[in-house]
Amino acid sequence: MKRAAIYVRVSTTDQQVGLQESELRQFAEQRGWEYRIFTDRGQSGAKVSRPALDDLLQRLRRKKFDVLAIWSLDRLARSLRQLLTIAEECRAAESGHRFAADAAAEVPAGVDALPAIVRYFT
Repeated sequence: MKRAAIYVRVSTTDQQVGLQESELRQFAEQRGWEYRIFTDRGQSGAKVSRPALDDLLQRLRRKKFDVLAIWSLDRLARSLRQLLTIAEECRAAESGHRFAADAAAEVPAGVDALPAIVRYFT
């Protein structure tokens, strides 16, 4: 069974993560994945360091997860440089990427995430 790290983020404490979280839970459950949700509230996507994201990436490096699931790329990062850095960490950890809001952006483990990221920015 695959182990998924689900990452959700909102920029202000007034915003809710409910939609992201419920869609990602459903996304993981439909695939029979075990999952853990990492939530950053009141954290800008432009910040390189965020508590939940930092924790998730540390666990990913230790191969605690097979898949990183996000609602959309802008929840993960706001810069191409940061997205590429995270994609490289996932590749190095042999973790796949799943972008639930954009099925065309699904990137399995061992495949370069760059084309999906480029599609997002074009």
